[in-house]
Amino acid sequence: MKQINFISPISPNQQHQIHKWYINSLIALATLLVSIGLVQIHQFKKLNTIKKQRELLNKDNNEITTFLDHHQSLKNKKEHLENRSKNIAKIIQHRQLPFNYFVALKRALPNAQQIESITLADDSIELVASCNDTQAATKIVSSLLKTAYFQDVKIISLHKHKHDQGLRTTIKGHIV
Repeated sequence: MKQINFISPISPNQQHQIHKWYINSLIALATLLVSIGLVQIHQFKKLNTIKKQRELLNKDNNEITTFLDHHQSLKNKKEHLENRSKNIAKIIQHRQLPFNYFVALKRALPNAQQIESITLADDSIELVASCNDTQAATKIVSSLLKTAYFQDVKIISLHKHKHDQGLRTTIKGHIV
């Protein structure tokens, strides 16, 4: 073939090969685009499936979290009630009725002694009793200390009675 304007023409065989290459390239490009599209569709389906599973898991997680919070609050209430019941048991065990204190006081005092007044506060006691002498007052204190109901028992004052020779003794202590 002859050159026209310094351009060499392409032979029909080469034109046919270029046309085939062009068609094959278009088919390959179309196949590639369809493959990419199919892969993307598959990935979008997977993404939607994963989102649905995540939503279900979040719902389950919220239910479990709610259940665990409820369980923890019940556990805290149980501990609180157990502490209260322990405190009540302690109070019942250690703080008997005032009658038991009076019985312990009567046992601590010898028969010849006479109680003039008893004052029970929350955790303390004040006792005013008549004693023959200081040794009897000391025996009262030691007897009260031996009981399980009183501690830190001390003689606060000793006064002579106006009417007779006995002593008026004021004793203070703490209730256990």
